[in-house]
Amino acid sequence: MFEIKSCFNQYNGDSKGGLNRHETKSILTNFGFHGLTSKEIDELLAKDFDIDHYKQLFTLNEIVEIIKKKWYVVFFLSVLIM
Repeated sequence: MFEIKSCFNQYNGDSKGGLNRHETKSILTNFGFHGLTSKEIDELLAKDFDIDHYKQLFTLNEIVEIIKKKWYVVFFLSVLIM
C-alpha cells in the first residue's frame, strides 16, 4: 500500500484529488499491468473492472481497488493450479 500511495502522491503533487487516466495507467503498469498497451489496459479496465472508457479521474482508493482485484485474481488462480 505504501508504494501505491507514494506513486499516487508523486503524480498528485498539486493535490487535484485524483489522477488522470494516463497517470493511472502508469501506476498500474508498475503494479502488474506491465506488457500491456494503453489500449489493452483500457479494455481490461472496461471489461474486468467495469470502468467507463470516458472516466478521466481516479482516486487513490479506486487505484488500490483495481490493483487489489488484479492481484487477488492472480493469487486465486495460482492456488487453484497448485
